[in-house]
Amino acid sequence: MPVIRPTWRQDKAASGGGALIDLGVSALDLCLWIVGYPEVGKISCAIHHGDYDVEDAATLMFESVGGVVFSIEVSNRLFAGEDRFYARVMGVEGAGSLPPLQVYKQFGGRPLDVTPRQPRPRGGENAYTNAYRRQIDQFVRGVSGQLDPELPEEQVALMSLIEAAYASAEAGHEVEL
Repeated sequence: MPVIRPTWRQDKAASGGGALIDLGVSALDLCLWIVGYPEVGKISCAIHHGDYDVEDAATLMFESVGGVVFSIEVSNRLFAGEDRFYARVMGVEGAGSLPPLQVYKQFGGRPLDVTPRQPRPRGGENAYTNAYRRQIDQFVRGVSGQLDPELPEEQVALMSLIEAAYASAEAGHEVEL
């Protein structure tokens, strides 16, 4: 594994945490968005610290009050062959994943590909570049007063779940909310 020169990111007092707080918040937000932001009832988390004060990997399992279960795995330094960010949803009547977007539903006991056709982004650019361009456009509209700012309640709720995940890892068992 390559030697990484320590920066503020490896100092818990400066960064607040490692892979869980860096990557886990985005992954958690995506999972909650996919399943409709249910109320989370239980969290279980295990972390790996490696050579630094902060974790370089975390595995989390969340269970909603209604019984929806999802898991997240994040790492800054563990070798996986390539950097990847993906989501997979599996249910009793269908499944989906991204990237690339794929959606399957069960019809007559068999999986059927019901992935919606995606329009080609403008100018022939790839989907990542197009999404990044739209984020920049929205930011510019926000700072220029063309959009109302988003209120931080959702981010506060996400951080309370991340804090509960850290509490679970420290306690070594599942935490009920």
